[in-house]
Amino acid sequence: MLNGGDSYLRDVLTDAGMRSAEQATPVDSVLAASRARVAALVGARVAATSLSHEQLSALRDEWYAMSSSLRALLGADVDKYLAPPHASPHGAQHRAGVRNTP
Repeated sequence: MLNGGDSYLRDVLTDAGMRSAEQATPVDSVLAASRARVAALVGARVAATSLSHEQLSALRDEWYAMSSSLRALLGADVDKYLAPPHASPHGAQHRAGVRNTP
């Protein structure tokens, strides 16, 4: 989100026809809020070069929160644009927005 991921996701959703003129403001608000929360999490890191397990977990939680907000705005079809490349778009956990816990 901090290195252009928010812009990339906005452009992907626009190109997919999901970020229409009527949905642009609410989608942009979700992305901006998520970017701000990620910036705060990353800015609070203790080590200069890495994040703790708790901080990584908080970043993962933020991704799920942002995904849930976008799903509420745009519907379940948005999931295919939010799935990480290694995730199965047919997996029940991905569709339900359930995170894997160790």
